[in-house]
Amino acid sequence: MDPPRYNQVLDFIAILEQSDPAAFQSYNYSTQKEYPSIQRDKITDINSKGLPTIADVVAHLKLLKAFGALKAKVLGTSKVIKDLEPAQHKYWQVFLTNAVRRFIIFVSALRKYSCDTVSTVVREHTFHNLAKNNKFESMMSQIMPPLDVIMVWHAFLLNPKTFYDSFTRTDFIVFAKYPLPLDRIHGCINNTTFEFNVPEIYRENYSSLLQSFINDPNDLIFDPIDDLLAVRITDKQVNIYCPRCQKPLTFQSVPLTTTSETGFADPGFEAYSIEDIDEQIRNNPHFQVECICLLTPVWNHDQLRKLQLYHDVHGDTELSHAYKYFSSIISRVISIRRSPYLASSSVKSYVKNRWNNLQLNLYKEMSLVNLIKSVSSLPDEEKRLKNLLLRSYLQFNLIYFTVRGGIEIGEDLVGCVLRQERFVEKMNTTLNWLHSPFIYQTLSESLTRYGNFFHMLTSSDLKQMLVPTLDIDLMWHTHQLWNYGYFKDCLESPCHTGIDHDDTVDENKLDDGYEFTRKLYRKLFNQEYSICYCHSCIMRRSATTNKFSFWMKSGSKQMRLEEKTIVKNPLFSKDEGFSHISTHNSIKLPTSQAQMKRRKSITASSLEKDRNNSHYYYLPNSSLFVILPGVPVDSGMYALYANTLCCSIVNASSSYGNCGGLCTGGSRDGQGNSTGGSCGGSSGGGCGSSSGGGGCGGGSSSGGGCGGGGGCGGGGGGCGGGG
Repeated sequence: MDPPRYNQVLDFIAILEQSDPAAFQSYNYSTQKEYPSIQRDKITDINSKGLPTIADVVAHLKLLKAFGALKAKVLGTSKVIKDLEPAQHKYWQVFLTNAVRRFIIFVSALRKYSCDTVSTVVREHTFHNLAKNNKFESMMSQIMPPLDVIMVWHAFLLNPKTFYDSFTRTDFIVFAKYPLPLDRIHGCINNTTFEFNVPEIYRENYSSLLQSFINDPNDLIFDPIDDLLAVRITDKQVNIYCPRCQKPLTFQSVPLTTTSETGFADPGFEAYSIEDIDEQIRNNPHFQVECICLLTPVWNHDQLRKLQLYHDVHGDTELSHAYKYFSSIISRVISIRRSPYLASSSVKSYVKNRWNNLQLNLYKEMSLVNLIKSVSSLPDEEKRLKNLLLRSYLQFNLIYFTVRGGIEIGEDLVGCVLRQERFVEKMNTTLNWLHSPFIYQTLSESLTRYGNFFHMLTSSDLKQMLVPTLDIDLMWHTHQLWNYGYFKDCLESPCHTGIDHDDTVDENKLDDGYEFTRKLYRKLFNQEYSICYCHSCIMRRSATTNKFSFWMKSGSKQMRLEEKTIVKNPLFSKDEGFSHISTHNSIKLPTSQAQMKRRKSITASSLEKDRNNSHYYYLPNSSLFVILPGVPVDSGMYALYANTLCCSIVNASSSYGNCGGLCTGGSRDGQGNSTGGSCGGSSGGGCGSSSGGGGCGGGSSSGGGCGGGGGCGGGGGGCGGGG
């Protein structure tokens, strides 16, 4: 197939200026009195789905540029020597911690304003309600959040099932159904400097909204740069509140960061409790505490996570991620036992029993991971269910503890933003699509390619993970910026289930999945999958019919060395050449099998790291992980994940719904493969294929496994499938 011919017609400014408002999905949403209905019993043609438009994608690219400009400006205020890269990354990570806190204040204030009452009884069925909350919609049309808050919102949306789970559990589904307003956001971004300038009336309305919830003047500052100038990020202090009794947990406010790295945003966070009751416990073994939080003399991240689990286990709402994995609303109903309530209640009862048998001193001293491991003597299926729901608590970054009465979001949103930065960097600098002279034509083709990819992704016959190229991943990201619209398109597809966009994928698994995706795409559409439409590749293809003559004709020895490296890569094909695989969220699990396989193979990101992505490793000696600031998965935790090269440590869901062993049907073999079933293998392990399950295999009964099927995206696929 000959490469397409390109003509320079429109730049990004002209595209946005000439686009009708109706070209934006978010504008169309704002004009509708009701939500579009979801018809799960039908299959909607791909061309009639709510896929993103060219205007949406251009506005999205412009927003990514604004994120890059914000980061450059923030680091310009840090007074950190530019050569000290780790110090800059640390400063940025602390800034993001504060940004997440500002996001939590925003959504907490919005929920308080929009909802007359906040129910502790989750009403998931309201996701299908067609009537809009007029009070909420009116407020959203009159405000514009600051750019740092939008950046957190944006990154959170790119974890669609986690986003849905969080706002379902906190009785704020209307926010989960609201699109990121790209039609209004892009108008606030300067076309040259990409600075974010919000009309004064939007700023005033935003501040008024926050004042109805919080009264600290520093929390009411709109611009994040003004916030930095008011109080340096290294001098910021926060109070920490118990989610149960809402009282302060510490004797005094704590800094976000310290030189000894014991601040709230530091891995080694440590702060003394507001009350030491050790002596009372020693004098009275039957001493009853007013609140469980009083049992902890010194707080750290692990103790906060343990308190969160205690709060959830003894609370009325379901455990975190219960709606992510077991929802019958955004996933295909495959069993009457597929219920967030049943799954959560089962695990809660086991943890409660373990807690009741613990002496006070033992509770104080036990780490969260050991507490989870100690919930033992369970049937294999129940053990997998326990691991599936409880291991997410090990990765929580509980910034909402710093906002009294704040909406309860445990997800590590700092990590969400950091994991997206590699992709943002590629879009802004390596590829710089926004300034490509061929932007209109290339995005048109990429949208067509994404339509094909989405057709593959939602096939009812898919049995393996699909890996997008960068251009397709950009479209996929843009599609997810309206959570409700994205799930509507998934539910009205042949698989009838929501497809998650996995935020943490092992690098080697990307290589394996990419080869499968490339071959399937060629088979279905008779087109090459790995043709890249970035500016440099377009110029390279148009210069010669030999895709690698650019390298061969060059006199540069470095380019010839790079060519040899590329040819050795598992993604290389003589017919297609090297493709820009989307590796921006890849991670490395610390299991022995995963480490051994990495040593034996060349991964896509290892080829790119030195050239483009040295910024990806955020702290010294952090090459294993990109999830900060808390400890993500260390050697003490990975028994909860099984010793496999599992592609996901956060989203262990296969496409037709990993039910943690609760669902039935199909046959299973010892390699973790599933035929017609929904839960994958119960023994063995490995990343076998699946049809409606499988994925990472179950692991041994002692190892925990990935929830009886796990998350390589089997049977509905994508990077993490649809669970």
